[in-house]
Amino acid sequence: MKSKPWLCGSGAHVVGLVVWNGNGVAQLALTPDPIPDGSFAFTVVTGKATIYCPECQTTRLWDVSVEALVEMFRHLDAGQVFEFSKRLLESAGPPSRSPRPESMDREKAGG
Repeated sequence: MKSKPWLCGSGAHVVGLVVWNGNGVAQLALTPDPIPDGSFAFTVVTGKATIYCPECQTTRLWDVSVEALVEMFRHLDAGQVFEFSKRLLESAGPPSRSPRPESMDREKAGG
């Protein structure tokens, strides 16, 4: 499995590994804490999270990727998709109009 170290907010400590799941979505596997029986439990983060480094008491944001959002969205049922879409549109406000590139105006004018 491909992975790379992910450092804390100060850049001095490895707090986890960036790994990619079978669909190519980046996830953060946090450095495990030992459980009393001697085993380890990994926390894997896909969505947005603030990660705390106990060594230097700094935090760093793990942000959700577009790929992760798409994967999470694909696993919703129809009712959840409808509700999510409705709330997203309500929070977005009116659509903005981007200015037309000058090249499009010249093409229409024949120039």
